[in-house]
Amino acid sequence: MKRQIKRIRDAYNLTLDQFHKGIDPFDLLPVEFRSSPEFKKLIEDNTGHCSSGAQDIRDFLGPEKGMKYLDLGCAANLAVYRLDEWGALYYGVDISDKLIDEMKMFVLKNGIEVGGIFNCEINKLPFTNDFFDIGTVIGVFEYC
Repeated sequence: MKRQIKRIRDAYNLTLDQFHKGIDPFDLLPVEFRSSPEFKKLIEDNTGHCSSGAQDIRDFLGPEKGMKYLDLGCAANLAVYRLDEWGALYYGVDISDKLIDEMKMFVLKNGIEVGGIFNCEINKLPFTNDFFDIGTVIGVFEYC
């Protein structure tokens, strides 16, 4: 499992490095994959309905002021979906040290109040049981 976690961490770190160099990771996909009807439909239909910021997820969780919200496998969700604006105090956890550093810089640069941004594995969380009121684990379990 440690090898798999390292591979996932390295892949996310690589994607962030590519982003900073102006490289679109989709451009690196094999042409036959990028030109497939399924891939084109996925890109065209990307409405955010299955993302961490989807309205139905927010409605289901019901975040409110005074609640603590845990986003496991947070990646750049805070910046992309502005989950800090959901009302609950945001906590993000990810295994990519580079993504966590990037999100910490985003928080400082934008003066955002969060509970914390943490670099750790989801089975080694630095929180006590029942610390959070709500949470999400979107796009994580398929790596297990």
